[in-house]
Amino acid sequence: MIWTGYALVFIAGILVTKLLGSILNIGFSALVLKNAHDDCVRLIGQMSQTVFEIQQIKTMEMHRLGKSDKEIEISNTLSEYNLKPLKEAMVKNFLNTFPKKYEGLVKFSDWESAMAYLDELIKEDRDKKLNK
Repeated sequence: MIWTGYALVFIAGILVTKLLGSILNIGFSALVLKNAHDDCVRLIGQMSQTVFEIQQIKTMEMHRLGKSDKEIEISNTLSEYNLKPLKEAMVKNFLNTFPKKYEGLVKFSDWESAMAYLDELIKEDRDKKLNK
C-alpha cells in the first residue's frame, strides 16, 4: 500500500513538472515572438525611412538637374503609387507568417497601424534610455 502511494506521488510529480515546463515554454515562446515582432516592426520602419530619404535625394537631384515642378510631382506620385502596395505587402506577409497561436501579440493590421505601433516602440525606447 505504501508503494502504491509513493508511485502515485511520483506520477503526480512528473505531471506537475511537465505542466510547469509547458507553461514556461509557452511564456518563453511568447517573449521571443514579442521581441521578434517588435524587431520586425523596427526593421520595416527603418526600410521605410531609407526609402523616404532616397525619395528626397531623388527630388533634390531632379531640382538640381532643372526638371520642372510638374515632372518632379509626377515622379513622386508614381513612386508613391508603386511603394504603397509594397508597404501593404510587407505588413500582410508579416501577419500571414506570424503563428496563429500567438495572434494576440500582434498590435497592428495594416501599414498605418504598424507605423503607429512603431511610434509607440520608439517612445518606449526613448523613455527607457532617459530613465537609465
